[in-house]
Amino acid sequence: IPFGFCAYGRDVAGDLAGARLIILYHKLLEASSFAEFFAPYEASQLPALFTSKGLGDELHRDHPTVVDILKISPRPQPSVWFLRQFVFREVEVDEKNLCFLVPCCRVLADYGFMNSKTLVDFMDMCRMYKKLFADTTCDPLDLHRAFIAGKLYAYVRKFVKFPEKERYRRLL
Repeated sequence: IPFGFCAYGRDVAGDLAGARLIILYHKLLEASSFAEFFAPYEASQLPALFTSKGLGDELHRDHPTVVDILKISPRPQPSVWFLRQFVFREVEVDEKNLCFLVPCCRVLADYGFMNSKTLVDFMDMCRMYKKLFADTTCDPLDLHRAFIAGKLYAYVRKFVKFPEKERYRRLL
């Protein structure tokens, strides 16, 4: 999360964008000493370091969401990035491996998982958020702002059709 890879999902487009970001970081690290890299990281100034090394245009053009993340890192990030990380985890979860079902507390509280009464509720929430991130133009930071405003359901329903509106209204 601190380096922005959470901005990309587990699909072909996300993999390609993530690969381009890896290459960009590689170029940055080749052009920087550890101290040159670490000081801006700690000061939330990595975008400026990319720019000073001639890589800023590519970073801003190809990875604008990453720029938003880097402007905050390493300070605590909005919980939406932990939500993305959770729903795009590598492990497929079912009733047999429930230990992978526990996201961090912020995600549980912020995005409605604590309102789940059953495993089906919980899994449907996971699928809904994964679909929201993977198949729509949802901006994760707008989703986070909707959470802060107490309007998750209203925001999410702009992108996702709910088969059981009242159930999802209760969950979100």
